[in-house]
Amino acid sequence: MGKLASNSPSIDTMLTNASLYGPWVQPYHSRGLAATTAATTTSGYATSTRHPNTLAIPTLTAPVTGVRFTQIEMHSDDSSKLYVAALEYVLGTFVMNTSTFTAGVTVPTKIIRGLSLTGAGILPMLAYTVAGTGTAATFTITYTNQAGTANHSMTISPPTPPIINSAFCLRPHLATGDTAMRAVTDISKTGGTNGTIIVTALLVLQTCIIAPGGASYSGLDLLPVPNIPWIGEAGDVIAFYAFGGVATSDIHAVISGVADV
Repeated sequence: MGKLASNSPSIDTMLTNASLYGPWVQPYHSRGLAATTAATTTSGYATSTRHPNTLAIPTLTAPVTGVRFTQIEMHSDDSSKLYVAALEYVLGTFVMNTSTFTAGVTVPTKIIRGLSLTGAGILPMLAYTVAGTGTAATFTITYTNQAGTANHSMTISPPTPPIINSAFCLRPHLATGDTAMRAVTDISKTGGTNGTIIVTALLVLQTCIIAPGGASYSGLDLLPVPNIPWIGEAGDVIAFYAFGGVATSDIHAVISGVADV
């Protein structure tokens, strides 16, 4: 982080860019419509909800190459959870009733003030975009790890029936020595009947920690620390996740940024 900090633009530079190219300010609201499914020791430990409403960074005009996030404010009607705003990359989709896997994107390499950072989602997640039915399913996910090594695999067994928008952290279940995902090359299952899942990789932008006193979430130990100042690029998606309970909750946020050139 020290090296990144030394390559951060000055306040004068950011103010100049805001003056020349205008600020990027985006309000966000997502209403939790249904309680989700609690996680277990075989499904990520930390109960989570993926809010389906996302924000996309629009096309940028040269010389602007990205958005440098200067402030992300998050508020909620539920003060018992931990909230995360992140750049989200969908690595793969799996339709359960047809056992159809569709590969997604590879986490891109990010350039931050001339420094090249190989993309890898330090917070990989599995989320239900269509509710699951039938018996409990066990998913086997084949992926490329943070070092670019392919054909690593892991399994996860969500509880049944998983409600739509339920999300489960994959990090505690990665192969020994792995800390992140860059790509997913296959998903298969045993059990389960219907439902659709996505595997996502998150580059964390901001956390709003309102967790109960003394609470800890296995696999999420990296969150209460300063995050890498990721640059948002055209087409990048910002997603919001809530950890710590199944109850419905709303998220209100304002994301502010300036041009990165």
